Amino acid sequence: MALSESHLEHPAHEVLSQIESYVEHPTHAMPEQVASGFRAVQHAERTERERRDAMMHLSRPTQEEREALAEAAYSAGVLNRGLAEARRSLSQRRSERLLDYKPSEILETPDKVPFLSNFVRYRPIVLSPPVDHTFWWARSDWEVPGHMAAVDRTDGLHFFGGPTQHSGDLFITGFSMRSYYELQANRIPHSPSGLYFSNPHLNLVGGVEGLTGDSDILTGDLWSKCWMHRDQQIFQFGFGPNGPAPIMLAQGHEVETLIFEENADRLVHVPLRAFQPMPALTFQGVNSSLSLWARLEVRFDIQVEGAGSLLWADPEVHVQGPQWPLHVIN
Repeated sequence: MALSESHLEHPAHEVLSQIESYVEHPTHAMPEQVASGFRAVQHAERTERERRDAMMHLSRPTQEEREALAEAAYSAGVLNRGLAEARRSLSQRRSERLLDYKPSEILETPDKVPFLSNFVRYRPIVLSPPVDHTFWWARSDWEVPGHMAAVDRTDGLHFFGGPTQHSGDLFITGFSMRSYYELQANRIPHSPSGLYFSNPHLNLVGGVEGLTGDSDILTGDLWSKCWMHRDQQIFQFGFGPNGPAPIMLAQGHEVETLIFEENADRLVHVPLRAFQPMPALTFQGVNSSLSLWARLEVRFDIQVEGAGSLLWADPEVHVQGPQWPLHVIN
């Protein structure tokens, strides 16, 4: 079973909406004032990403520009129209065959889950006895575009699907998850030097796959690209003019290129490593009377361009965020 056309249609440049879904710890939920502060941080980050994506999209040739170039090539006798259209049709059919081949359990997932809607759902969580000085999980939220689905299960968050491009335009999208952890003031360890070290990791299972065709003057470039962003931030919340305001004590960011295919005329698969270290942070300036908050984010940025190009989770991207202790640097 292949995805319906409704799951494959998308604008040339899709902007992720606000937080679509989240899940909270049933007995250790995030206070609304803290959640509001994190939403403000996330809004600023999203605005900057959207600006960069829009500039990237504007730098690529439009459908009209490619058609004008191809028409000039036809007139000059450089390119045979029938051959060029046959090559484009071949790339399109090949990507459709790959979609049809995917296991039905994965492909049917988007039709079965209520993604792209606001909801709060609690799940039973079995926790081991808390370890002193450990960041306790409080909340996770995630974003998916319309042609993907995210399913929250007791073993973590599962992402399915991905975009397939049916025109020569550049399409920019992505999916992401953020998790929030609290270390209450009475559990922050004493540091004689004032220095602390936070070294979390995520469990990432599954992989991503990309497909491109072979370009010609009619199709232009064919791209299938994916980058994984990993981010850790440490916050405390102080008093601001409108209530508690986030104070960032430290941030670390890493970017890894997973797939970078251009006109390669092939299908590639990249597995995710099960144990994925996050950026480690050394920081100071902790107010021992306030909670420490850690924000972990993993984000997959995607670009597909050219008819038949695709970037999919294969068979899924499964994310878990274990708790971790804060260490003292003497």
